[in-house]
Amino acid sequence: MAGQISPSLLSLQHLEHLDLSENDISGPAGRVPEFLGLLKNLNYLNLSGLTFTGMVAWCHLISVTSRNCIILTFRVLVRSSHRTVQAYTPRTSHGCPICPCATSTCLLWTSAGQWIGSCWFWNLTSLRYLQLAATSLHGQMPYALGGMSMTSLIVLDLSESIGSIDMMTANMRKLCNLEILDLHYSNLNGDIMDFLPQCFPNKLKELYLGGNCFTGTLPDRIGCQWSSLHILELYHNRFTGHVPSEIGMLKDLHTLQLYENQFTGHLPSEIGMLNNLLNLNLSKNTLTGPLPSEIGMLVNLLTLDLSSNKFTGPVPSEISMLSYLTNMDLSSNNLSGVITHEHFAGLASLRTINLSSNILKIVVDPEWLPPFKLQRATFASCQMGPLFPAWLRFQTNIDNLDISNTSIFDRLPDWFATTFSNATELYISNNGINGTLPKNLKSMTSLHILYLDSNKLTGQISELPTNLYSLDISRNYLSGPLPQNFGAPNLMHLSLFSNHITGHTQYICKLNLDALNLANNYLEGEFPQCFEQMMAVRILILNNNMLSGKLRTILETYRDLQILDLAWKFTGSIPPTITKLGGLFHLNLAGNSISGAIPRHLSHLTSMTRSSINYIDYFIILKVNMSVSMKGQERYYYNLAIYNMVSVDLSSN
Repeated sequence: MAGQISPSLLSLQHLEHLDLSENDISGPAGRVPEFLGLLKNLNYLNLSGLTFTGMVAWCHLISVTSRNCIILTFRVLVRSSHRTVQAYTPRTSHGCPICPCATSTCLLWTSAGQWIGSCWFWNLTSLRYLQLAATSLHGQMPYALGGMSMTSLIVLDLSESIGSIDMMTANMRKLCNLEILDLHYSNLNGDIMDFLPQCFPNKLKELYLGGNCFTGTLPDRIGCQWSSLHILELYHNRFTGHVPSEIGMLKDLHTLQLYENQFTGHLPSEIGMLNNLLNLNLSKNTLTGPLPSEIGMLVNLLTLDLSSNKFTGPVPSEISMLSYLTNMDLSSNNLSGVITHEHFAGLASLRTINLSSNILKIVVDPEWLPPFKLQRATFASCQMGPLFPAWLRFQTNIDNLDISNTSIFDRLPDWFATTFSNATELYISNNGINGTLPKNLKSMTSLHILYLDSNKLTGQISELPTNLYSLDISRNYLSGPLPQNFGAPNLMHLSLFSNHITGHTQYICKLNLDALNLANNYLEGEFPQCFEQMMAVRILILNNNMLSGKLRTILETYRDLQILDLAWKFTGSIPPTITKLGGLFHLNLAGNSISGAIPRHLSHLTSMTRSSINYIDYFIILKVNMSVSMKGQERYYYNLAIYNMVSVDLSSN
């Protein structure tokens, strides 16, 4: 609907509910219509998502005190007399409902960078829902909040404030009727208790304080003072000390998020008393000691994340009692011992599991039939071999599988391509897998990333899956020429270094690669001119082959180069145009027959300065491994480690 809000609405004197939200309409001269305040019987007014300019004449809406709900969440530009600001409909799961009670007033307003100063607003004695999320609020909370005027508040949302809220904490502590308090990502610090109602017991059901800078410890009285809590989110703060055992008294708690803090000590066994808990995340702390067997008492748990701590000892077999568990992450701890089918027996709902970066050994009978259908499974650095795990044959729903460095010394099974036909990412690096690549590899049309590097694969490279865009089969024993048809037109990253590949490289020209590593093979011939078609190449590593060519051609073709590593038979001089490669941070031209002068303005290679290294975007997305030759020595870099160095090597020319 388009146009203006017409004064003809005043003829509807019995109108009780008016919702004009999310339309292309405005008031006279683009302002909020003042005449709306004359609709005396109006109980519900929603103008959210509309475009208004000018000052909001709050005085003309003063009769709001008798209304049930006013929603004025401006999603576009609102201009005050002092500045232009932008506000929008906030993200919330506990916003203003259509208030059913005639004595309750409900107001949501995403404002323009300052507190609402109108006296009428702060004297709304029956106000129950106040949401000022995602604003640029500054200054002190008015005394009315927590004083005699607004003690009826049930929901207070000041989350995601861009400004600094120097709140009158004494006022906050008097809001004894609060059930939902949301202050997440609001630039708050200090003691958590200064921001909470001090009534005993209080009525808080949902407490969102994540993403701030709160310090100190959790109070031991948490169990009795917050006994009504359903949701407790304190993630991404600076809390220290232990997780108090009194937390087990929060019988109604269904979400506990304490991740990214500095908690230490053991996880109390009382955690098992939280029978209604659905989501538990204590990751990225410094918790120590064994995992309590009482975790098995959390029979309603859906997600469990205890990753990135310092837990030790075995994984308790009682974890198999979590029959509703869908996501489990115990990665990056110091857990040890054996995982057997007893741990998995009751996990029928499990869809995601991560046990990586521990000292665990997974031992199950070859005939074992798992009760779950996994979608994401990460077992990197667990011991699963020496045979390829037979139970994976039944995981036909796998989307992402990581069994890197799991001591598998076996062939890829015949069912590999069919079982993982729906997979998009497979990481099977750093094992002892032998034999050839599957002949039906091309049938895995969903596959985007395949890492089989650092194994003992032999034979030739078979035709690749159609939608593959990253392939790493480096550090194997693959031989023969490059395939005439790779079969993967969208391939961006190809790493074949340290194999026994022979012949010429012209078939690479059919690809539009972003990164190419063919180092340490037996490739020969002139650098093909058709490589000029791959204009987007940022990583080009060809050293230790028998390739030759003119250096000038390469340097003047690839303007986006960030890593260039050539060796042995390249000739010519370094052209002055090399200084245009502003993104280059690793250059190795050692061991060639390059002559002439070194260009004077190599200082123009700005990415060589440590303060301005231009990070390669897709490295953040992919687990890319790279080999780089420096001073005649091959160095291997995993993931982002290569960004710790910049280098130039022009030796032996």
